[in-house]
Amino acid sequence: MHAARAAPDPDREPDTPMKLSIDRATLIRPLSNAQSVVEKRQSMNILGNVLLSADDGSLTMVATDNNMEIVQTMPCMVEDSGTVTMPAGTLHEIIRRLPADAMVTLGYSAGNGRMEIASGRSSFTLPTLSADDFPIIDAEEPTHQFALGAAEARTLID
Repeated sequence: MHAARAAPDPDREPDTPMKLSIDRATLIRPLSNAQSVVEKRQSMNILGNVLLSADDGSLTMVATDNNMEIVQTMPCMVEDSGTVTMPAGTLHEIIRRLPADAMVTLGYSAGNGRMEIASGRSSFTLPTLSADDFPIIDAEEPTHQFALGAAEARTLID
């Protein structure tokens, strides 16, 4: 899935703190979708990560294998805006094993290179990589366009 997204803000300071809270139920499906894009054996470490950007009451998650990219946005409570990458598979496993009604807090402290994940009495720490190293796939304008009516589309599907 290609989706346009802006290049990282060159004025953004690297390693800025980030903190947000989100329902597990809101987070698990986008993480599962990201898992389908992230390479298991990647040529670059960063391709095993998911890019998380928290700002203005939403979390945007980006996953890529350098050929395709999936961008998903979900509501959350943002205490500190920021952007960071972390291992997609490990994050997915942690979130998947939490209770269905759990509230998850993600916190990144500037300088330590670690993301703190907390929910109830559970607490985890994952390594991060700089968001500046995450590859950007340029969205291309389509070269061909066509219109298809509902009746024709139904004929093709049936």
